[in-house]
Amino acid sequence: MSTQPLFQQLREAREARAQADIRFAAISAKLGTPEWVEDTDGPAFETEQRNINSLDQTISRLTASVDILSRAGGAASTDSDSEGAPEQRSTTTVGVIKNRGDSKENARKNYSLIKAIQAVVANRAPEGLEGEMMQEAANEARSAGGDITFTGNLHIPSFLISQAQNDWDGVERRDITANTGATGGYTIETALGKLIEFLYPRLSVLDMGATYFGNQTQHLSFPRNSSAAAASWASTENATASETTPGFELLSLTPKRLTAFTDVSKQNIVQSNLPMENFIRRQLNMAVMQALDIAAINGAGASGVPQGVMNVSGIGDIDLGTDGGLLDWARIVEFETKCALENADMGALGYITTPGVAGYLKTEKRDVAGNGFIWEGPNRNATVNGYRALASNNVPKNLSKGSGTNLHAMIFGNWADLIISQWGGIDLLVNPYTKGKDALVELIIHSWYDLGVAHNKSFTVCNEIEVS
Repeated sequence: MSTQPLFQQLREAREARAQADIRFAAISAKLGTPEWVEDTDGPAFETEQRNINSLDQTISRLTASVDILSRAGGAASTDSDSEGAPEQRSTTTVGVIKNRGDSKENARKNYSLIKAIQAVVANRAPEGLEGEMMQEAANEARSAGGDITFTGNLHIPSFLISQAQNDWDGVERRDITANTGATGGYTIETALGKLIEFLYPRLSVLDMGATYFGNQTQHLSFPRNSSAAAASWASTENATASETTPGFELLSLTPKRLTAFTDVSKQNIVQSNLPMENFIRRQLNMAVMQALDIAAINGAGASGVPQGVMNVSGIGDIDLGTDGGLLDWARIVEFETKCALENADMGALGYITTPGVAGYLKTEKRDVAGNGFIWEGPNRNATVNGYRALASNNVPKNLSKGSGTNLHAMIFGNWADLIISQWGGIDLLVNPYTKGKDALVELIIHSWYDLGVAHNKSFTVCNEIEVS
């Protein structure tokens, strides 16, 4: 048994792990190239894998020992050389994190999706931090009652998800292979960069100011006025006041399952480190982001799909004629006017439309005097009628009215009244079998979201716009 202080043992183990990563990356880089020599590189590859797994177990054991001694006021807590010590636990942290002493920040920094996938593909349970996160996610799912059910073989807790995407039940497919640069080959490198977060929802509607509640554990309910309260003046000092009772409705948000998937080549899993970790996260994020953004804009509100802004009853509507028509300056102002007449012209006001409508409005003058174009600026950050405007392909452009076809949509309103909520962690099914003959691992991700509009009068929509 080593007589070195625990902190020094832990530091040396981490240094050895970093060196093992460098050696493993150098060997892995030869895979699939003429430089690979099976007789020598094959055994070296397996040796480094075993070495990394052994070091991970050592680091986990030493981290636990350091934490126990620190809490007990033992030698570890009085050691002046405290470099590499785990952070103290937050008193609000629950489950496995509380028992192990790994802080949430360290978990976010050190969790490896690739390492967890490698374990599942090898038909063994994830170990170390990845194993702890599996348990933490399972605890979260149980605490949410029956709303969240994990069916996969790899789970990720909610605090690893950022709090800061198509058909809701559909899937987005992206195959990532090593020999195709645009779909994964460019990620095979040893340089390290910043680790991107899970499911950071860079949505068009969030860019416009939608309200986002992340990591929820219970259903959400928001009361909203269905009729306004009235006020009256008293005729005399002692006159009885007239009672007014405003009407109320309830916006209820409950978890709805959103599924996305991607295929990853086995070669990428073994030969990439942080670059491939980020690439896989980004691909999963994009699939979820697309579905969620489309649902927020035009979700049907049926069959598990949330109801998007365009399908909320009672919102303002712009009529361009029997078969649709073109927008002009007067119609653009009408969007704002309809919201203003309902006392809803406040908050995060702005326009979202299609790139086709944006392109048309960039060539349309505001008035006959030629005082500028209606759409001023780039598609993602423009100004229309003094308000922010954004163009997105997630806005419908295949609508019809009368004999008009391929009509586009535009929405104006207070985007803060669009509420998006996310529950629980991530349930990931790692499937190395279905496409094993193609050397692909299928990743299926389940996440839980819902959304709704707090006040329907906050939005005005036109869904019959011609662009030529």
